[in-house]
Amino acid sequence: MKILVLDGFALNPGDLSWKGIKELGTLVVYDRTEQARIIRETIEACPNLKLICVTATGYNTIDLEAAKEKGIVVCNVPTYATESVTQHVFAMLFAITNRIYEHAQSVKMGEWQKAPDFSYRKTPIFEIANQTMGIVGMGRIGQSVARVAKAFGMKVLCYSK
Repeated sequence: MKILVLDGFALNPGDLSWKGIKELGTLVVYDRTEQARIIRETIEACPNLKLICVTATGYNTIDLEAAKEKGIVVCNVPTYATESVTQHVFAMLFAITNRIYEHAQSVKMGEWQKAPDFSYRKTPIFEIANQTMGIVGMGRIGQSVARVAKAFGMKVLCYSK
């Protein structure tokens, strides 16, 4: 079996081993791919293609109609990055509410050393407890973000089609 990985660096920047996949067949990994779309012409040029697996959640880069016509199975990883995206949502929320960049810059400029109080802060503390978070889309990531928001004592409003 031949196995081709496009944009392999995003999947494995060097901290993982391809060994398990190599044991399944001949593996070719392209770290970065200019056109990471599997279009009709590509599908038609690969008569032995049996499976297209997107190593992320979406499969909008695949011509699904062409794959279906050729009997090619298309799959994805629906749980990819749920926790890391949730973590990033709150990292960004805290960066904004706690004004982390501004605070770090002022500390670097020596303002904390000049402060008259032992508890230094550049801006007022903004607590997220009892605040309301709106979430559009309640798939896996939306649900995960909602759980964490509730754990912080936030009210959560959701919209999903």
